[in-house]
Amino acid sequence: MKKNIAILLLIALAILGSTAFTHKPSSTAPSITDFSSMTLSLYGKRLVYFARVNKADDYHRRVYIDSAAAQLALQTGKIPVNALLVQETWENGVKTDVFIRIKKKDGQYTSGSFSPGRPDFSTSNDGGCNGCHMGAASTDVTFTAPLLTKALQRKATQTVSCNAESFHPCSATVYGGN
Repeated sequence: MKKNIAILLLIALAILGSTAFTHKPSSTAPSITDFSSMTLSLYGKRLVYFARVNKADDYHRRVYIDSAAAQLALQTGKIPVNALLVQETWENGVKTDVFIRIKKKDGQYTSGSFSPGRPDFSTSNDGGCNGCHMGAASTDVTFTAPLLTKALQRKATQTVSCNAESFHPCSATVYGGN
């Protein structure tokens, strides 16, 4: 009889699997937000498409953050250390360049770039990128940080427009979004 009960318990465990005895997270545990409508697989990474910046002369940029960093940014309101930011440059409907930044600590990033068909996530302390981004010192030297916050809260890619030429940033008020 004990042997039959033991066999029935083993069968029940096999049917239910281990989920019947797993720890259920408390309601205070941070939840994972579903950004699937904004998440793409690009360059071998899972990226959340949070901003499109339209500029003069059929030129625009698409800006992404890695999905793990998006979750942390939503919880903390800040771009987390080791976040990967990816910015695609599009001109006349053609993707021409991809720029990347990796956050090292508040206000400090390493930068890199690659051609769209040849992903390379190598970065360095590029003075040119970092020098220009100092114009966004109030938003962690990331012009699109306000758009990231809005996109994550609204679960929708944010789009802004300005008349700035290609590599020149829009005014800070534009990046505040709608």
